[in-house]
Amino acid sequence: MSQLSISSQNPTVNDNSFSPITRRHFQAMLLVMIVTLLYVAFETQMNTPTVEQSSPIAQKVILVIDDDKNGDILLTVSKTRQQSAINSPPQIMRFTGEQGFLRGTLRALARDRRMRNLTSEAPFELTLFKDGRLSIIDTLTGRGIDLEAFGPDNVAVFSKILAESAQN
Repeated sequence: MSQLSISSQNPTVNDNSFSPITRRHFQAMLLVMIVTLLYVAFETQMNTPTVEQSSPIAQKVILVIDDDKNGDILLTVSKTRQQSAINSPPQIMRFTGEQGFLRGTLRALARDRRMRNLTSEAPFELTLFKDGRLSIIDTLTGRGIDLEAFGPDNVAVFSKILAESAQN
């Protein structure tokens, strides 16, 4: 009988064509990722205009917001200098009750002012563009909110302010 020799071959990987990443490569990739994230955050948060004025303005009013002692929102609405041929007195509107969207929108703009240590007494601009967009812009920071993104029921609150100011 012939002897069978069984040899066990232990495959070892000595192939140098694949080398794992080194610590230096990992650090370089991590640095590139951090710099990229910082750049994207800066470009999207600090450098982009919030309201694009590609359409002409149909109507604009100036709003000064106050809180009444009983929790009501008092809006002093006045027309811009360009719209008002005669100096008409500002109109004061009172909003009672919860007023969720109105209150939430104004809080968001006020929070931005507080974060920048700016006064809360400066006016806001409520603008209706000819293409139907409605926005509110903070005159101090230049930041604004495009209101039509929140649906017709929420836009109706600000449309009412424009409609009542146009009557006077």
